[in-house]
Amino acid sequence: MVKLFLSCFDSKSVKPSPRPTFAIGSGLYHCFFGYYDKSPVSPCGRYVLYHKVRRLHLPGLKRLASICVYDSITQVNRRLARTSAWNWQQGAMLQWLPGNDEELVIIFNDLSTNGSTLCSRKVDIFGNELGSYEFPLGACRGDGQNILSIDFIALEAYKTGYGYPVISSMRGSVAASLSGHGRVIEISAEGGDCTELFCLDELNAFLISNGVLVLENSYINHPSYFPASSDFIFIHRTFSGQDDFISTLLLFDSSQGKFKILLGPGHISHFCWIGLTDLLIYGYDAARDCDGYFTLNVHNLTEVSKLEIQLYVDGHPTVSPNGKYIITDSYPDYARKQSLYIVDFQSSEVIKEFEFYSPIHYFDGSRCDLHPRWSYDGSMVLIDTTRSGFRKLEAFTLDELL
Repeated sequence: MVKLFLSCFDSKSVKPSPRPTFAIGSGLYHCFFGYYDKSPVSPCGRYVLYHKVRRLHLPGLKRLASICVYDSITQVNRRLARTSAWNWQQGAMLQWLPGNDEELVIIFNDLSTNGSTLCSRKVDIFGNELGSYEFPLGACRGDGQNILSIDFIALEAYKTGYGYPVISSMRGSVAASLSGHGRVIEISAEGGDCTELFCLDELNAFLISNGVLVLENSYINHPSYFPASSDFIFIHRTFSGQDDFISTLLLFDSSQGKFKILLGPGHISHFCWIGLTDLLIYGYDAARDCDGYFTLNVHNLTEVSKLEIQLYVDGHPTVSPNGKYIITDSYPDYARKQSLYIVDFQSSEVIKEFEFYSPIHYFDGSRCDLHPRWSYDGSMVLIDTTRSGFRKLEAFTLDELL
């Protein structure tokens, strides 16, 4: 059972987009972080990670993205590395590797040296190479001990904007995807040992046995470890028609090697963790025959909140570290305006809405979602925006937004 958040908010509370505390970007380059499910800010709060790409470049062969860091104390930007495995939505899965707060290890995806496979690389805050893994990064465990890898070749084939266009240049890329059967692989961060947890064929067989429609074009996306466990959740998607797909949210129990359906099949868009075992999800609630935000406990699938919040638009939600606020966003409307929402978790009120303009040429696989995310201490909110005509990473203190 799930609980849909239902309540109205006053559209008169919409505010113009605020001035950022700092912004990273210039007219010659696009600067952006990527997805909303991780923070570009280092655990110590000093450094900010981002991708830097020449404005005329598109993802693909010989179109490199620079992996950069901004020092908020010295206000110096530094290039750490380059990668050819990137896209506009998630970049190169750039992130801080958890569990390395003292030495600040950075991990991201790239093309292997021989150009035949994808891999993930590690560097330090000065750009020194710290090693690599033979598979691309999909998610990091909260303690940094393990890394999940998913099939980015399938993503490139079936989900525009989430795979890597450079894959088309890889030798035997289609054959590699088919022979791999959409494998999900766990990598030991310390030693690099790899273990195949399951493949797409096994998952599809489980779904079919539970009455879920599975078609030929299926893929796995958005893996996320439990905050304090080796178990993880992910979304399985299968195409039901042109541009239409059916989503199922699943849990994988690592100790037992078993799947569990959490939600679906249906429309499941984005989610984030609330504490250790609860999720905030945007998706479809069959009981009310409508889309919206609702909460779900991954163990007993029962209602976990009495909050009633109504947002009528799909977005990318995250909960503040202190659990007091939700930030989420919207896709551009007919006037090309995107909204950033701040929700009081306890009172269920949408307390602020800010608008950001996105030019018309940022659409489909090249769109720029706001993807709001928190700093580790919850004092700042950072977004990717094109309101200046090009991609910029902008940061706001929570006090400025409230």
